Amino acid sequence: MLNYRQAWRDRMTSENATERADAQAAIREATKRITNRNRAAMKTAAVMGGTEESVAAAKAAGAQEAAEIASRIAAAGAERKDAIENEYMRSREAMKEKLIDIDGKRLTPWDIASNAIGGAANGLSKM
Repeated sequence: MLNYRQAWRDRMTSENATERADAQAAIREATKRITNRNRAAMKTAAVMGGTEESVAAAKAAGAQEAAEIASRIAAAGAERKDAIENEYMRSREAMKEKLIDIDGKRLTPWDIASNAIGGAANGLSKM
């Protein structure tokens, strides 16, 4: 059981947060928005005689948005990994406690022999 949980933890904590389906969807949506804004800025500049600076500013804003999205995804991934690690440690400690409890209740051969001798002696004394 412990090896299964450790393998699960290792798989989950080595996962790249940007490769998750929800992160990929957010990145695709952001890319679409940024591309559309950049195209709109270039069209506006071409039609109305805008400057290259306005187009550059739109592209810089898009790059900033992309960086913020990547940062949020990375932060969420780190938070998720911490939660997975904490869950693993809790279950590992619970398993250790159960094993200690089981081991504490286990009788040694000496305990069994002593109980048998005591039981026999008790039975003989009642005869």
